[in-house]
Amino acid sequence: MKKCITISLTFCMLLALASCGKTDTSSPENSISIDTENMEESEEAEYSESEQSEYTESEEEFITVDRSTIKNATGYHNGYNYVTFNDGTSAVFDMDGIEVARFPFAMEYEYTNWLNDDLLVVAREGVHFAVYYDEFAILSISEGIIYDSTKDDEHDWTYLGGYGNTILVQRYLQGFNVDATYQIAFTDPYGSEPEAWTDVADRFAYDYDLGEGMYLLNTGSSGSAETDDIRLCSLSDRSIVKLSEFPGLLDGAKFYDGYIVEGSEDCKKMDMSGNVSRTFGEDIHAGGPSWGNTVYAEGLIGFISVYPYDNYDDYRSGYFDVNGNCIVDLKEYTERYYFDSMGAFLNGHAGVILEAKDNGSKFYACFDSQGNLMYEPFMCEDGSSDIELIDGGYFLAKAYGADNTFYDVTGETYIPLTDDMSFLPDNVTFEGVTTDGDQYSYSEGIFTVKADLGTGYAHVYEPCYEFYQKDGTQIYLQMKVDPMDGEF
Repeated sequence: MKKCITISLTFCMLLALASCGKTDTSSPENSISIDTENMEESEEAEYSESEQSEYTESEEEFITVDRSTIKNATGYHNGYNYVTFNDGTSAVFDMDGIEVARFPFAMEYEYTNWLNDDLLVVAREGVHFAVYYDEFAILSISEGIIYDSTKDDEHDWTYLGGYGNTILVQRYLQGFNVDATYQIAFTDPYGSEPEAWTDVADRFAYDYDLGEGMYLLNTGSSGSAETDDIRLCSLSDRSIVKLSEFPGLLDGAKFYDGYIVEGSEDCKKMDMSGNVSRTFGEDIHAGGPSWGNTVYAEGLIGFISVYPYDNYDDYRSGYFDVNGNCIVDLKEYTERYYFDSMGAFLNGHAGVILEAKDNGSKFYACFDSQGNLMYEPFMCEDGSSDIELIDGGYFLAKAYGADNTFYDVTGETYIPLTDDMSFLPDNVTFEGVTTDGDQYSYSEGIFTVKADLGTGYAHVYEPCYEFYQKDGTQIYLQMKVDPMDGEF
């Protein structure tokens, strides 16, 4: 009897255990619920992770560029550094030194210009004092090489300027029953056929980049609109205006707040529509400093004397706005000094070089836009240094066989590439030489150093490039390991 009871109990337990894996839909209280939805999501998640680990590409790897492989480098402009290499390729690097684009192409450029954050013009076979170039290419960080004039069999264009997505070009027409004609037009970065061409008198002898997408073209050098064909071209709205008067511009002059001002005794100004007028009026004479006139910048231009033609004693000295108002009055210094040079304003400061009337000693000083003297003017007592005036009230003392000494707007001195110069604004530009003879330039907060690696009795100049932040930290260029596929 006990044996039967034991067998029965054992059989019931086996039935109960067997039923544990099933769901009884008739009795929710006693049923065992299985979350099939979450189970599927869990399985998908596991598969996704497994698939991702198997098929996702690894992060890009970089190697440090050997500085001796660099053939040339522009230094930093518009946030990028364009570098060409000895193997005939080129690349663009960002402010951290990371490669952002590579090209199987490296034109031996004489000129570069960033049109926007993506497009770079590289050009050669041109004129050093003008912008125009007969060979040029448009490089895109996102698309690669999008135009190369040397491989364009349909057009024979000269590059005159570029801004944004607009390129200004010139062509020469000569054929049977056709008079020789020069024409200019606007095209896009891809080299599309222009919608219209404008006839001009001749090939342009001068091409001024006035900033803000404005270019001034001049076929001659007479300074007269009667004999020269002078055009003001706006690339932002694709307009071309023939000027009836030449404004007479200085090298480096740029538009500011819609005007550009030249620094001669007539002191003419021009708006962006090409209208030319006098800054001080018809009967006012303006005299600049001894060594060259001041470039109009930040709404101010410097003159040592502005006076009526019939009354020199009623003169004003200092920096003037576009309407002829004296904003920074420096007349008190003219009693003891001649103004040798007056620098352009930058970041609210400008430097001047003064020459003492009694003994000819040179003094170097800095003023702010309110006319405040920033420090007691210093002088180079032994005369061994060539002191360069830099826009923004800075000075660079260049002594032979010694490091250059940099003076900031407070009169403090620094040795570039040796001292921490974190105070220096990014929009200042200057060039110098180290004790070792290495050339350097400063632009956009980065020092570009061009050193000489050449050695031996038969010395051959072998440049190499290094890049440093203004606090002295070196930037090592990092190039992607995998090369760019395809050929140009």
